[in-house]
Amino acid sequence: MALNATLTPSNMMLPTGSDSYSGNEVFSYFVSSAVSVEKGDFVKLASSTSNSISKCASSSDEFIGVVVSDLDNSAGTVASATTVGVLRRGIAEVDVMVGSSSGTQKSAVYHDSKLYLADTETDQDVRGQALVSTDNGTSFGRSLDYIPVPTATSIFKTRVYINTLGRNSFE
Repeated sequence: MALNATLTPSNMMLPTGSDSYSGNEVFSYFVSSAVSVEKGDFVKLASSTSNSISKCASSSDEFIGVVVSDLDNSAGTVASATTVGVLRRGIAEVDVMVGSSSGTQKSAVYHDSKLYLADTETDQDVRGQALVSTDNGTSFGRSLDYIPVPTATSIFKTRVYINTLGRNSFE
């Protein structure tokens, strides 16, 4: 299930009316059997032989992109019969978690901060399904907005530039 963050940074840049997300690179992938994905889910390549995807569950998963539409394959249809678009490079609005207490996730998100998949120290629902600015592996994106450290750990819906086609582009 995709997280449903309702918070947005109070100082988020607003669209001017001429803003667009053109140039995004979306690729079609098969969805693994007995797996459902929702728009905004972070996914990994589950099988390189069938080119099928499943949802990320931890920061150690090999994140390949963000799902752009819902697809319910929970009935178990073979992967080769169900495809969904996955954003591999471009701008997306995704969930970013910022912690309030001491720990690995307490770090403000600044404009152009590198972003990483949430690690295993976070709540189970967030593992692999939100981005954080604390370095815990390979960076997959950069923030387009600023999020200060909140008074309580929160998940914010914010814009990021994601690039999983060039692994070293953010390092």
